Amino acid sequence: MKMNHLGIMVGDMTKAVGFYTQAMGLRVVMNNTKVIEERESAIGRMCIAVFGEGFAGFNNARDQGVE
Repeated sequence: MKMNHLGIMVGDMTKAVGFYTQAMGLRVVMNNTKVIEERESAIGRMCIAVFGEGFAGFNNARDQGVE
C-alpha cells in the first residue's frame, strides 16, 4: 500500500510546521495557502467537508526524499 498524502489539523500552525520540519525532517513545499470557504465549486465543497466550517487555510509538506 502506498500513501499519497495525510492531513493533520493543528491548533498552532507555526509550532506544527517547526516540529514537522525539524523533528520529522519534512520540508514545506507550499506556504500557508488561503482557500476561500465557498460552496459553489466542487473543490470548495470538498474543502469544507475535509477541513470543516470556518477553516482558514492549510500548509503542505513532504518528505525530503520524495521528488
